[in-house]
Amino acid sequence: MLFRSNKELVNLTFWLVIATFSAVIVALFLAMFGEWLKSLVFKPKLQLLYDHNWPDAIKIPINWKRVNPPAKKSTIQGTGVCYYFRFRVKNKGNRPANNVEVFVNKIEKQNVDKSFKSYKSFIPLNLGWSNSDSKIYMPAIYPKLEKHCDLGFILHPHQKQIDELIQDSEDFDSEEQIESDVIFSISFVVKPNVTESYRLKPGTYRIEVIAVASNSKQSKKTFELTFIDKWFDTTQDMLSQGIGLKLI
Repeated sequence: MLFRSNKELVNLTFWLVIATFSAVIVALFLAMFGEWLKSLVFKPKLQLLYDHNWPDAIKIPINWKRVNPPAKKSTIQGTGVCYYFRFRVKNKGNRPANNVEVFVNKIEKQNVDKSFKSYKSFIPLNLGWSNSDSKIYMPAIYPKLEKHCDLGFILHPHQKQIDELIQDSEDFDSEEQIESDVIFSISFVVKPNVTESYRLKPGTYRIEVIAVASNSKQSKKTFELTFIDKWFDTTQDMLSQGIGLKLI
């Protein structure tokens, strides 16, 4: 009877040692690979969305102020109106997307033969987040939520020269004026030195946009933009006849 009890005690001790050793191994494994395992299950997933109506495509009033060239000793200011176009960056995942940035990676313009060719003088640049003082990074987009990012705008023909003001330019060179009533200006955070690289003349374009976070894969989409050299005062007419914008 005593031998049987001792044997049971040895077996119990053995299994206790195995259980303790296993617990230590599991704890070490989780300490070393826990975050990696969590990232396989819990991760953000970015998605770009756009609808060619409110609130992605809107007509808004604008106020502007600038230094009056060439003396730069006085300022001129006024009000105007423009059509603004923005898209949504949604986090479809189950973990916050951190430090999200969006940039235009490529612009192509349609030729007469319907083929597309890389747009001249273009370099990839960041777009600004809507209503956020043109910040490059959105600190976080939480799961199932979305944030608006500005793509571009069209000023009323009477105020199109203040395109330069919206882009924080100090000077406006009349030689750079584009002889079109309607110009689509891309909302880069930093305005390029070459005016024509962000101010698009009427025509058809493909604009490749990439959104990426510090903890997620990039999401890439292409907008197809088509607009004519005519301004419409009503939003319905402008969006149905003056400009077409869609994800392809």
